[in-house]
Amino acid sequence: MSTFRTVLGFEIARTLKKKSFWIGALAVPVLVAVVALVQVFATSSAEEQLSAQEQESFVWSYTDASGIVDAEIAASLGGAPVDDAEVADALLRDGEVDAVIRFPADPATEPVIVRGQHVGIFADSRYDAVAKSVLASSARAEIGSDRLVAIAQGDFQVRTTTYLPDGAVATALQALPVGALFFVLFFLVVMLLGNPVLISTTEEKENRVAEILLTTAKPNSVIAAKLLALCVVALAQILVVTVPIAIGLAIFGERVQLGDLNLGELVIEPQMTIVGTLVLLGASALYIASLAAVGAAAPSAREAGGFSFAAIFVPLVPIYLIAMIMSSPEAPLVQFLTYFPFTAGTTALIRNATGGLELWEGALVVAVLVLSAAAFLALTVRIFRRGALQYDRTVGMREIFGGRG
Repeated sequence: MSTFRTVLGFEIARTLKKKSFWIGALAVPVLVAVVALVQVFATSSAEEQLSAQEQESFVWSYTDASGIVDAEIAASLGGAPVDDAEVADALLRDGEVDAVIRFPADPATEPVIVRGQHVGIFADSRYDAVAKSVLASSARAEIGSDRLVAIAQGDFQVRTTTYLPDGAVATALQALPVGALFFVLFFLVVMLLGNPVLISTTEEKENRVAEILLTTAKPNSVIAAKLLALCVVALAQILVVTVPIAIGLAIFGERVQLGDLNLGELVIEPQMTIVGTLVLLGASALYIASLAAVGAAAPSAREAGGFSFAAIFVPLVPIYLIAMIMSSPEAPLVQFLTYFPFTAGTTALIRNATGGLELWEGALVVAVLVLSAAAFLALTVRIFRRGALQYDRTVGMREIFGGRG
């Protein structure tokens, strides 16, 4: 047991001390935080800037071929009417006005022409803001009802509520980001743990430490400690990503918009969360065990890298079929991907996020993943026991499943 604890502590410490692990693990929460903060401040800044531009006074003249512009509204913002467009252009050239605006006969089909003195890349937008403000305000004044104007512009809200067969309110959209997070976490496990898993089972072979290690410890204890350490590292990686995101959502959720969904309205559905957690853990365990088997059979990390491509690529295949998985979960191909061990994790997490995974299907997927992970764990132990001292070639099938040991 002492050897098991020693190897376990060594493997965990070795991985957690690497800068690459923390950079990769923290990249997602940092990126999410940056995007959220940029969105919050950009929205606030844009609103303040637009308001300031509309209120900023400057001298301008205009011609109105539409007959819509209200002279009093234009005058309140510094505008003076001119009958002749050439006279207006002359005023601009002579510096008597800051801008000239030409309102066409039909603003709905023709552009409003704005010419002004350059005062800066961002400050120049004040001309555009005033032109829009004057024309919109004049149109509202002519209609005589801000309410009708807002409706005509589509400036109104629609709240749709859908119901499940049992009469409960469906919250699939509000729960989608939570379900999608499990998929993102598994993607990170696949991307960031591939190389550490291979190194953990091949490094001792390459530097011949395995000869010394196996004279004082049983192969079963060594490989079990290594795999458990990788599982601990995967769990740490998941926590490093989820905890900052959860804290950020709790603080800034109501101010961050994801499409039509305000993140402050997130719904955590118990079934989706439990199934997603179990599928994530089972898929990660299978991924680690299968890559460890590849590493245990290969004589070096370079050799293992060639064989590991399939183990890394296959779990990501469902991403290319995500549209079919979301729209047609009953399709034969989707059903195959859902229960085939190496694609089950990704496919089930996608279906779970979109509410297309029934509880019994989730339980069956978890069972498939756990049993497959256990089978590969036993296979990895067997391969490591028989190939730990193979330095010149990959362990063959006959040696793995044969009686020689």
